[in-house]
Amino acid sequence: MTGASSAAGWRSSARMNKVYNKGVALFEPSNRGLLCKVVVGFVCFLVVAWYVWDFLTFWYFAGENHFVLPPYIDRPKHYWSQHAIMHTLRATILTFTHGSDHSYKFAQKYFEEQKPFFIQSAKEFQLHPAFAGVSVEISPSFYDMVAARMTNLRSNWDKYHWDDFKIEKDKCVALSFISNNSFPHSRSLGIWTDASLLLDMLPQVLASNTKWPLFLKTCHLTAGADNSVFRPPLSSLEDYNDRKEKLATFVWEKWNQRSNDYERSWSADANVLTATLQPGFILQTPASFTLELKIEVIWGRVYVLFVDGSEGHTITRDGLMQFYHQGTWKEDWLNQHSAAPSELEWIVQEGHHLRCIELAEKFARTVGIDEIRVDIFIKKGFPMAAMVNEDSISSGGQYRSHFSPIAEIWAMGHRDRLYKIKSTNVPAYAAATDVEYRIPRYGGGVDYATMSADSQPYLVTESQFQDLSLIHI
Repeated sequence: MTGASSAAGWRSSARMNKVYNKGVALFEPSNRGLLCKVVVGFVCFLVVAWYVWDFLTFWYFAGENHFVLPPYIDRPKHYWSQHAIMHTLRATILTFTHGSDHSYKFAQKYFEEQKPFFIQSAKEFQLHPAFAGVSVEISPSFYDMVAARMTNLRSNWDKYHWDDFKIEKDKCVALSFISNNSFPHSRSLGIWTDASLLLDMLPQVLASNTKWPLFLKTCHLTAGADNSVFRPPLSSLEDYNDRKEKLATFVWEKWNQRSNDYERSWSADANVLTATLQPGFILQTPASFTLELKIEVIWGRVYVLFVDGSEGHTITRDGLMQFYHQGTWKEDWLNQHSAAPSELEWIVQEGHHLRCIELAEKFARTVGIDEIRVDIFIKKGFPMAAMVNEDSISSGGQYRSHFSPIAEIWAMGHRDRLYKIKSTNVPAYAAATDVEYRIPRYGGGVDYATMSADSQPYLVTESQFQDLSLIHI
C-alpha cells in the first residue's frame, strides 16, 4: 500500500510540474501562439465581465430606482422599434393575417387625407428662426427628425447662444411661458434658483398655502429617467415637517444632477444643451383631472392625440379612437388596434379632443415651432376645464402605426421649405401675449420673458435668414 501511495504521489507531482513548466513555457518563442490565445481569452473575459457588470448595475449608477437596460441595448431598441423597417415588417405580417384591413393601411389612408391640410398649414406657418434650417434625410424616421432638431439647436447654441430649447428642457421657462400666455394650468407658487433659499422659505410658503397637495419639481431635469418630482407630493404642512429631511436630501441631490437622456439617439446633442441649464425648482399647485392627453402638433396643426399611460391609445383629429391591449402579440407588438373600450368613449363624446386640439395648436403657433407635443389634463364631464401640463420637443411617445406618417409630415415642411420665417427678435419661450400672472421668482437670474444677456440677436426678416445661409437642406 505504501509503495502504491508513493507511486501515485510521484505521478501527481510530475503532472503538477508539467503544468507549471508548461505555464512558464508560454513565454518561450515556440509557444507564442498559445500565449496569444491566452491573452486574447483573458481580454475577452474582461470585456464580457465588464458588460455583465454594466448590465446589472447601470440602473443604480444612473440614479434610477428600478432596473433599466444600459444605453447600448436600450437606445437601439427604442430607435429600431419606431423605424420604417420595423413598421414595414409589422405591416407585412398584418397583411397576411388581416388582409388589407389593418392599422398600417388605416394610418396611410389617414396620412393621405390629412397631407393637403398640413401642406397648407406649413405654407402659412410662421416658424421661429431657432427652429428653421433643420437638415432632413430622404426618408427620416421620427427619431431621425428629433435628432436633426437637436443637432440644429446645438449648432444655434454654439454659434449664437440661442437657448430656445428651454421651451421644454427647463420646466421653469415652460411654465412661465404658459402663465405669460394665459393657458389654463395649475398655478405655480414660486421659482427658486437658489437651493438654500428654497429650503429656508418653504416653511413660510407652505404655512400660507390652502390648496394641497403641492408638487416640488426640478426645472433643469426633464428626461423621464431623471425622477425630477418629489414624491409623494406634499399633502400638508405637517407632512412637510415629517419629511423635511428627506425633501432636503432630494433638493441637494437634484441640484447637483444634470439631465441624461441616455435612452435616446439624440442624447449626445441634447445632453450638451441641458448641461447649460441653471438649476432650479418650481412649486406647483394640484390639478383636478381624470387623465392626460398628449397631443402631437406639426406645423401648427394637430395630427394625433394619445392617452397617457396607455402605451399608445390614439385619437385622430376626427375623433376615431384606436386601442391597444398591452402585452399582446397582435396589438402591442404588431400595432393592430381594436375598438376603444366604453370607459374611454367620453373623451370624444364630450368633445375633450376638440378642446385639446384648440389649446395645443395655439401653444405651437405662439412658440412658432415646427413640431411639438403638448400634454393636457382633462376632466370627465368638464371639457372646458382642460389644463396644459407641459410640452416636449423630443417626444418618446408611442405613436405606433402613425410614426412614419408623422415623420414625413414634419420632414416635408423643411425639405420643401414651405414655411415662412417669423419676424422676431426674442426667444421662442419669451412670447407674452396675455400675461395672467407672473410666477414669483427667488434667487436671481434672467427674466424668462426676455432674451439671455449673452444671446446674439435673432433674425427679424426673411432676407436676413437666407443671407446667413442657415438652411442646410
